[in-house]
Amino acid sequence: MPVFRYALERWPAAPYRLVVLHRGPLAAEEQEIVEQLSDASIEEIPYSNFEVQLADLAAQPDALLERFWNQAGSPPLPCMILLYPPEERIGGAVWSGRLTMNNASVLVDSPVRREVAKRLLEGHSAVWVLLECGDSEKDTSAKAFLQSHLEQMEQILELPAAVRGTLARETEPIVATTPPLQIRFSLLTLSRTDPAESALVAMLLHSEGDLFQYSAFPLAFPVFGRGRALYALVGKGITGANIGEACRFLVGPCSCQAKALNPGTDLLIVADWDAGLAGSIVEALESQLVLGLAKGALLRNMLVALALIVLVVAFLAVRIARQTAKHQL
Repeated sequence: MPVFRYALERWPAAPYRLVVLHRGPLAAEEQEIVEQLSDASIEEIPYSNFEVQLADLAAQPDALLERFWNQAGSPPLPCMILLYPPEERIGGAVWSGRLTMNNASVLVDSPVRREVAKRLLEGHSAVWVLLECGDSEKDTSAKAFLQSHLEQMEQILELPAAVRGTLARETEPIVATTPPLQIRFSLLTLSRTDPAESALVAMLLHSEGDLFQYSAFPLAFPVFGRGRALYALVGKGITGANIGEACRFLVGPCSCQAKALNPGTDLLIVADWDAGLAGSIVEALESQLVLGLAKGALLRNMLVALALIVLVVAFLAVRIARQTAKHQL
């Protein structure tokens, strides 16, 4: 099973932690914002991947949260601080902002994230997000180069041999699945200065420790599965070889099924992934594998039984022949 499809079906996105820092009681309009955030969180929507935590620093000081607040530039309270899922092992604040309705909306959702989820549920193997640097010449060149090589990868790469063999048999469980299993790469551009995408930009730039120092270069992130960014290709590192390596990994067989042991960082994308899947190619292929193993075991057992029968018949024939010869004497 290719990595991208296994990830779409079997790797749920880990939940981010959204901390609302304040001192003393929240005003009525502030409490309303928190309630709307809670309604969109994993506590209320099972497919969401963020949880909300209220932290009143006046009632219960928290040294770690205050450190995150200081790292974020000590924005006026009440404020929101977004933290990566613990399993990502990335410390520090991802994003921070005042507790306003606009900031809450930007944090939870954005046009680019909606389009990424839409394409992945349409069957794209990966959606490459090109984070622009603001230099039109560099951005245009990187976009054209990336687009050209992604089209080449679609033509060159093949699904794993075992998958191709199963698809060739056109078994009903495979044919009926949605989205279709295919090799398809697409490209989206993302401006670093787009206010509506500030949370997504922050998630991408914080996914690796040194990406902020490359502000003068475009960055390319392949996003797959349920909104998991594989890693960044930076500036001159956006080469045909590096693009090919990333694509081959995503299309190649998923040799390690544990998400935590594979590269990548989950993004905060609220999308009903399960609702967009009809049937499971992973389960269908696993069933085919089990059936194949069972048939193989049955064939082996039949051959062993046949060999035993042959031995018994041969033994009896020899015994009868000896007895016949003895009586003749």
